[in-house]
Amino acid sequence: MIKFSASVFALVLLFHLNSYGGNIFTLGFDDESQAEFSQENGSSNASPGSPNLKDDDYYFSGTYDGVGFLQADEDVINFERAVTNGDKNVRIHFNLDSNDIINNEYALTVDLIAGGWWDAPAGASGAGWGTHDVIANFNGTEVFAETEIVENRLVTAVFHASSVNAVAGENVIEITRTGGDSKGNGTDYGWIQFDYITLESSEVAEPGLIQSFFADSNEVAADSPTATLSWQVDSDPETSVFIDNGIGEVTAITSEGVGSIDVRISAVTTYVITVKGVDGDEETASVTIGYKPYAEIWTVGLINGSQAEFSQEKGTSNEESEGSPLFQDDDYFLAGNYGGAIGNLESDEAWANMDRAVTNNDPNNRFHFLLDSLQADESSQMRFTMNLIWGGWWDAEANSSGEGFGTHDVEIKLNGNVISAHSDITQNELIVETFSGDEGGAMEGENVIEVSRISGDSKGDGGNSGWIQIDYASLEVDLSEIVRDKPITSFSSNKSLIAPGTSASLNWLVDSTATVSIDQGIGDVTGKTIDGIGSIEVDPTVNTTYTLTSVRGADVETATLTVQVDLIKFFQSTVLEVMPDEPVARLSWSVYSVPGMTLSVDNGIGDVTGLTEDGSGSIEVRPSSTTTYIMTATRPNAPQEDTEQVSLTVEYNGYSVLWSLGVDNNTQSEFAIEDSNSNPLPGSVDVKDDDYYFAGTYADIGEVLKDEDSSSNFERAVTNGDPNNRIHFMLSPEQASPSSEIRISMDLISGGWWDASAGQGGAGFGVHDV
Repeated sequence: MIKFSASVFALVLLFHLNSYGGNIFTLGFDDESQAEFSQENGSSNASPGSPNLKDDDYYFSGTYDGVGFLQADEDVINFERAVTNGDKNVRIHFNLDSNDIINNEYALTVDLIAGGWWDAPAGASGAGWGTHDVIANFNGTEVFAETEIVENRLVTAVFHASSVNAVAGENVIEITRTGGDSKGNGTDYGWIQFDYITLESSEVAEPGLIQSFFADSNEVAADSPTATLSWQVDSDPETSVFIDNGIGEVTAITSEGVGSIDVRISAVTTYVITVKGVDGDEETASVTIGYKPYAEIWTVGLINGSQAEFSQEKGTSNEESEGSPLFQDDDYFLAGNYGGAIGNLESDEAWANMDRAVTNNDPNNRFHFLLDSLQADESSQMRFTMNLIWGGWWDAEANSSGEGFGTHDVEIKLNGNVISAHSDITQNELIVETFSGDEGGAMEGENVIEVSRISGDSKGDGGNSGWIQIDYASLEVDLSEIVRDKPITSFSSNKSLIAPGTSASLNWLVDSTATVSIDQGIGDVTGKTIDGIGSIEVDPTVNTTYTLTSVRGADVETATLTVQVDLIKFFQSTVLEVMPDEPVARLSWSVYSVPGMTLSVDNGIGDVTGLTEDGSGSIEVRPSSTTTYIMTATRPNAPQEDTEQVSLTVEYNGYSVLWSLGVDNNTQSEFAIEDSNSNPLPGSVDVKDDDYYFAGTYADIGEVLKDEDSSSNFERAVTNGDPNNRIHFMLSPEQASPSSEIRISMDLISGGWWDASAGQGGAGFGVHDV
């Protein structure tokens, strides 16, 4: 054990020791306190984090991917003092040099102190220490797992450098609170804090033929199945190096004892390296890479036990056809080309536009996303995961939140097909449902997963008031079950339309024995095809058709697909409607400008390329009837130019506004509260009554020089005790002609009724005749 005085410890933080056979790093004082660290954020972040902010990632000096070179250690105040149910991880990033990894043994010591837990029903800390499960990983390899920690615990793990994939350069130790059940009811609320953490190394023996053999990842997924094998062996030039699983001899790619090679896998695979020395001696070592058959299609939200990244639900429902990716509603859109009114979305909708909960009066959340032909295949296997948290209910009699989580029934559908139904949910519940493309009714193109709170009865009286919130939702797919007995089963792209400068993925499913190639300068892709499944990223600058050729013996088969590159960002009008007294609309556009591009608009406007500067332009139009305008953009390409068209419609309203009262904002706040009694005609222009006057000359009251003040004199409602509102205005002889047509529009809102027996407003809108 190494202890430091305060003055020495300051040196440790500023000067990260990397000496052979000694201390690699130390964080904190060995003083049974976490005071030198900071209170945890309460939420998780993805790696790499920042060396300048308090987050889950702490950096010692060194060079790091995504961060760069750090001359000094990160300020210790940025290290979180604890791991909790809502902020589960801390990651310590540090560099090792070659001396640190050659035949070395490590000792990781973590002093865990001051545990606690949160009693949600009581709204306070629970009694005692709580129960906690904690693991530590070194470069993804588990080095300790401690369960049911109920008091301060000093943990020391000893392991060999080669067993944890230690590398010269960046390494990461991650410490995670994986669970606990302090109250005995399955909940996981709690925290456990750090006194100090130290990593030490020592030489254990003379180096053998193999100093290290490791992979840069201990697990890969189907959507990114590549890993890098690296080794350091005896540097004698006569040494021979071999790896199994079809790789063979790798002596030629081993320089001064160091080498690496990329591998693609489709199942859990163990690689064995064999090194033969000049004296005929031989050593072997192995590394196993895990495989996740499910590849992520999308994830919405952070996996952090919180709904803070979403927005409070609006409390009202909208039809699916009314959904928009531009504002908060029941419909959330992932990136993709939806066509129609939604169009091409280059990025996912903002998380802030998603309702954080499903409730009795706002019961639905819909996720819109695209699938390619492989993902939508009837034999594809999908996995939908949703973490439902923080339920509650409304006690109408008490006019406050009811006690506890409440009771909730939740149903999940894919394209209208029920894939999951959970009733009587009374605590946080992680829903994981697996189903085939056929069972879910998956389709190539747009798909919709709808999550609905269909009922609940928290009080046991048949009432359904309640809500349950969403931590995160994700969808994954496993393609391994799809039959691949033809030269080409599928050739698809994850995007049919991309913005210039972005990429699309070409995906194929072929016979596993076939030789595969793609034109457009890509060439042979057999090496990128594992068990018949392959993919490659492309970034065309013009619309491009790709041809996949699969050769299986004498069988030759081809398939094609086209990736289009967007031309028009938007084409819009300043107004949706023109009228005789406001006859002008301005059409504006923005395009991805490239040399040789031309732009035109129909309806007699013609070429507008000259009106476009830096990709943007506009023009005024005066339609005399409802008119649809079509913009056409062309871009040079061979064998024929690329063309894209976008249309918009400007409605023509032949009515001119005579007068308008109020603002179209779904509220009556600009008017005055009714005075609850009626008055006879003609009323007055100077007081609040049933009569409101616009400027003009009236027989009964004379000349009114200006419109009456609507904020103080126009009554906001008609009621049983004050049933009338009269609006007085002037018409010209032409406007009053028998052949003229007059249209009145009125938006009636916020109805209610009085329950005299209860002495208060009744429930609901009520029934009204107007």
